[in-house]
Amino acid sequence: MKKLLAPLTLAVLATHSTIGSADEISFSYEGFYQPIKANVDSYGNISLLNYPTEFIGKLEYKVINSPLFTKGKLNAETCADVAEKIDVYEHYSSVPMLQKNILNNIRNNNTLLLHVTAAPFLTDPKLHKTASQAAVNAGIIRSSYHIQNNISFNHYDVSFDIADDANIKRLGNEEATLNSFSASINDNILFGGTSATELNALDLACDIFNEKVKVSIELKGYESNPNLKETILSSADIYSIKSYIESHPIEGIKDNKAKSYFQLGRAFENAAITLSNKADTTIIFNKLVSQETQTLDLDNEDLLANGITKKVPAQPYQGESLLKYIK
Repeated sequence: MKKLLAPLTLAVLATHSTIGSADEISFSYEGFYQPIKANVDSYGNISLLNYPTEFIGKLEYKVINSPLFTKGKLNAETCADVAEKIDVYEHYSSVPMLQKNILNNIRNNNTLLLHVTAAPFLTDPKLHKTASQAAVNAGIIRSSYHIQNNISFNHYDVSFDIADDANIKRLGNEEATLNSFSASINDNILFGGTSATELNALDLACDIFNEKVKVSIELKGYESNPNLKETILSSADIYSIKSYIESHPIEGIKDNKAKSYFQLGRAFENAAITLSNKADTTIIFNKLVSQETQTLDLDNEDLLANGITKKVPAQPYQGESLLKYIK
């Protein structure tokens, strides 16, 4: 697990610049390791330009039942007692019954409630509020604001960074203990929710509490933005097509659709326009040919000004959540 920079605290001070028809802002958000850049359009739609690939998740343990330790939120005193009992476990290696008793009391006879939230920002209203306030602070005033691009996860992997003096190494059989932890996490974390489950290993809980074991979760999914579009035929190309067709009329084709497609084909060939795929060709022809009359519609002011665009499909996204213990 690579070392991360100190996370940014919640902040709404923003830098501001103008790019094309959108204003760009930059702001910090609690739990992200880098400042976030975003575009704000004239309607108040906010598109985050650099969703973080590293961010802070949340983890919490509570002792529900234990033969030796005080119930409630895990604390330094309880973990110090655990460490002392493990010292005894190591010292009396020649007394297996004593070791077995200590092992059971620390690893098996407890009931601990584990809460894990890997990607809090997916459901945290603070992200929207922070981005909106950053726009206001930068002087970009709109009637309302909406974050347009969203992250959705569909897969996760749990990994551990274990110190040599961790409790779980001192008691042994750490692989089974870690596997039990990993198996306890459920799909709620994919949607910004909390995975809640019961575990028994107090040694691992204290290792996480004392940062002797660091837990990270790799999340994979997609980023989508319904307002993000790419140009597949420029306005200059449309002007070129229009000019060619107007200067090269054809006669003899009675079917309107066949005539329109033939004219477009010649104009595309003349302008050396190559379309990348059949889907783009269909979008373009549907825009340039009237769906009612099947005749060419090359005087559309919007197309002549902006060209023809299509929605950008969802893009693969991968991020790493470093779980931080909530003390």
